Amino acid sequence: MKNTKKRYAFLWICAAIVNIKSIFCDYDLDAAYTVAMSYRHINGDRLFLKMWEPHQTSIFFVDFFALVWRKITGSFDGVALWLQFCGCLSFLAVSILLYFAIKRITSKDIAMFISVLFWILRPKNIQITDYSNLLVLLSTLA
Repeated sequence: MKNTKKRYAFLWICAAIVNIKSIFCDYDLDAAYTVAMSYRHINGDRLFLKMWEPHQTSIFFVDFFALVWRKITGSFDGVALWLQFCGCLSFLAVSILLYFAIKRITSKDIAMFISVLFWILRPKNIQITDYSNLLVLLSTLA
């Protein structure tokens, strides 16, 4: 029993390290685009006049976290890190919910492994709650 708890703790700690590294190091073009689109939307640009694409309509989730950051700090400086952190917490929350859902139909070990693996293996190297990450998160919750 104690060894099992130690193995679980080890898995979650490794997953946390991977996600912390991702918060600070994993940015690609989608991250910049998502942050810029949210910044423009919050500052009054009307992005949805002619094109209603999933990547544009999902920006409301990013806007919420960006507005929280602006309320706390008074600016958008560092918002990309904040959005990565919020995305990390979103994946963690879904991983935990996934564990409790899966352990009903499989063994505790398999459920633990799948939930940790879900937290580590995101579809993209960014964690921001953009359209593709929202698709994965909400599909998993469903």
